[in-house]
Amino acid sequence: MTSNSDFFDGFNESTKAKLDIYKAYIVRYLNVLKMAFSRYGNGKNTVYIADLFAGPGKDENGNPGSPSILLDYISQTYLQGLNLNICFNEANAENADKLERFVKNHKAYKQPGINIDVQRKKYEELLPLIKKKHQNNSYYKRFFFLDPFGYKEIHLADIKDVLDDGNTELLLFLPVSFIYRFKSRDDIYKPIKAFLSDFVSTPIDTIVGNDRKFIQEILHTLRIKLDNIFVDSFIIQDNSGKGHNCLIYFSRSRKGLEKFVEAKWEIDKNEGSGYDKINATMESFLETFYKDALKNALTSYLKGAKKNNIEIRNFCYENGFLPRHGTAVLQQLNAVGAIRLSPYNNRCKIRNNCFYLTSDKEQKIIVEFKENENDKN
Repeated sequence: MTSNSDFFDGFNESTKAKLDIYKAYIVRYLNVLKMAFSRYGNGKNTVYIADLFAGPGKDENGNPGSPSILLDYISQTYLQGLNLNICFNEANAENADKLERFVKNHKAYKQPGINIDVQRKKYEELLPLIKKKHQNNSYYKRFFFLDPFGYKEIHLADIKDVLDDGNTELLLFLPVSFIYRFKSRDDIYKPIKAFLSDFVSTPIDTIVGNDRKFIQEILHTLRIKLDNIFVDSFIIQDNSGKGHNCLIYFSRSRKGLEKFVEAKWEIDKNEGSGYDKINATMESFLETFYKDALKNALTSYLKGAKKNNIEIRNFCYENGFLPRHGTAVLQQLNAVGAIRLSPYNNRCKIRNNCFYLTSDKEQKIIVEFKENENDKN
């Protein structure tokens, strides 16, 4: 779990991995927004970004924290007429002083169309103020980054409220390894029970295995509880090298989900699920595990009814995979005759072993599972 001391002693590898995925996503997020705004326009021209556990901006070695990552990108790109309202919040007084100095000395601070507000409030005090102020917000889009030093402040109801406008993305860091390790210590860690009642639907006593499976249980619960909200994760090995924490992404935007999935696969090219410093140079067990998981999930999905290429494409993203992973699974199923392919309509001509999952606009093929050949999957 990240602590205040990380900012003074220098970021560890797990913190750097967390910031890598933040950078990969926020760059994609703003690129998509500025291109869409430039092409289509909008009555609202301001994006709101809130980093509510911002830290001092950089560590003592000059490694960029989340405020530095954002401001560096802003200062190096043309925003196509978009304005940005940015809220950096840091409750620790010493870190807040450093953050304020860092922001005021950054060239993005005086950039036209950029408004930066540094707050020093506790999260539980600031979030209600933001929600009240934004009840009838005039923002084009909003993005929240929550990287707390624990979990006690985080409540699912707050996340739902923030996402209710339909134009908001939220990225949350959770110290899952700590929560998993002490999930049954009712006598000492009662606050964990309140957290788990929000984030885990399975009875705690029945959860077995390891913290990676625990993360999957959290995702499963969130996808059930948060109707019409996309949820995905990026797993990060903790500082001890023995457990795992994660970033969890929330959005009602399918395009936002796609950008997050693309970002996590860019950071972790082996498995797309997260950073593992022990297995960073080899193909890990989790890579095989997740690929098998997609094959099983996609097979079950196809057994339900005929699906077109766009539906299958969306299914891959919703389960944390890229279209190329879905294509690989369909090729396996097709090779053993487990699926039947047909053109979507008379105007469509399909090439052999081509599934068109890269297209999000044109329905080209229908994929049907051959129910009598289940043994071939």
